[in-house]
Amino acid sequence: MPRAKFAELFYDSDMNKIGLMPKKYPTKSGLPIRSVGKSKSTYRVNTKFLVEHYNITINSKKIIAPVWNEGEGLLEIGI
Repeated sequence: MPRAKFAELFYDSDMNKIGLMPKKYPTKSGLPIRSVGKSKSTYRVNTKFLVEHYNITINSKKIIAPVWNEGEGLLEIGI
């Protein structure tokens, strides 16, 4: 079974969370998931457009552990 190579992004302003729904294949709103680093064990999704579109303010760089939401089938990141 192939790993997800794309993610669809969601924003919940009431809960102040970003959601990333993994997708194995490209979709109209899916963004590529890119591996980074020598070991390729870290992944990145560019969320700049989402932050700008919803005017999300992030005051400083943070390391935030995402939480898997089984019911929604996505990763949630509290910001």
